[in-house]
Amino acid sequence: MNQVRLIFKELVAIEGGEGLSVIVLTDTSEQRALNIICDKPMSDQIMMRMNKVPHADMLLPEALLRVLTPDEGQNLEMMVRTVFDGQYQVTLFNKENLRLFPLRMSDAILLSCISDVPLYIDEQLMNLQSTSY
Repeated sequence: MNQVRLIFKELVAIEGGEGLSVIVLTDTSEQRALNIICDKPMSDQIMMRMNKVPHADMLLPEALLRVLTPDEGQNLEMMVRTVFDGQYQVTLFNKENLRLFPLRMSDAILLSCISDVPLYIDEQLMNLQSTSY
């Protein structure tokens, strides 16, 4: 199975969308884009990291990441494997102990924004779901 690394590019508010935003992810060569809808609470979380809010390292996701992976997340990676019932199915994988944890796509994106934990997608799924960037 070939995989494509997804890179966070931007967060765009949807006009009249009652707090909804679009998260834009691209492949590393910026040829293809995957657009993900997120709600206002997740949009706010991502915006805090984009705007480098002071003391963000004290927020729960950052603190939990330090507790769970003192090695800066080097043993973790995330993979988008499929779409089920309109939702991307993402798995957080610990390469050290081989444990798998399901994640919401927006939480996986937040984790990739606050850490070096890579987010991948199956290449075939990327080709089906993405648009030109």
